[in-house]
Amino acid sequence: MVPKILVFKSGERVIAGTSEMTDKKTGKGICLNIKCPYILTLNPKSEDTEEYSVNFSKWNPFTPDIEFNVPYDAVVSVSDVEQGILDVYMERFAQELTYEEEEEEGDVESETQELTYEEEEEEGDAESETAATEE
Repeated sequence: MVPKILVFKSGERVIAGTSEMTDKKTGKGICLNIKCPYILTLNPKSEDTEEYSVNFSKWNPFTPDIEFNVPYDAVVSVSDVEQGILDVYMERFAQELTYEEEEEEGDVESETQELTYEEEEEEGDAESETAATEE
């Protein structure tokens, strides 16, 4: 499963391992299958700065399940994940994407990870940083 950002009709932005469930006979898509979903929220650190923190909250905290089928019409868009957010997600929340058998007791249901975003950052700098992390 590839982690993606899903924007739901409800407005939630969710990071999750994402795949498509298909009909075996026709090959036609049935729905999206998401695993280890966490809601992403962006919170300003203070009014004086252009820095934000990203909060990860368990998408459905009322169940121990980590895998869900989502109808296509519930999702507005699916996109790639910014590398810094992906790194934090994979390190802290998505161990189940690769190691399902290792479930830990007392999972963290919500955690804030500080990531700095500056509105004045040039696109060229961001692209070169991404290219450097891919090598």
